[in-house]
Amino acid sequence: MNTDAAVAVVDLVLRYGFVDRMDEANAELERLGWIPEPIDGDGSCLDTKWQYPSSDYMWRVYSGLAGAEFSVGLMVNTDLDSKAIALADSIRSVVEHWASSNEARHTREGASELWTDDVRMIELQVLPGSPAGPGKAIPPALQLVVSNEEKP
Repeated sequence: MNTDAAVAVVDLVLRYGFVDRMDEANAELERLGWIPEPIDGDGSCLDTKWQYPSSDYMWRVYSGLAGAEFSVGLMVNTDLDSKAIALADSIRSVVEHWASSNEARHTREGASELWTDDVRMIELQVLPGSPAGPGKAIPPALQLVVSNEEKP
């Protein structure tokens, strides 16, 4: 179910990833079993946090508006780097399918993969875990951000 939930969110964001369609995306997230939690409620960027409760991992989807910008971020903490990589591979296939039909450009910048078209920027990266040291251990994670691309 973990991969299915991620792929469903990615597909949803790619289909509804525009400012005027966020209400439809929110309704679909609720239908898929994600639970919304208001963050600040002022209509600014990142004003809703979504959690997927029936999962082995910590799932968070942040969505919101900032002026004319649209942004959705998916963060999934896993217990192993290999699980984060496998999840990234599943998500990459969904993004590549979208990119092939939207003439999106693909680039790599360090540990990040970027896809851009005339409207959206999509960034996918796997964040490796770090062992417990003086602070708390950080679990491996997958991070995906979809936003409206700013025009020069």
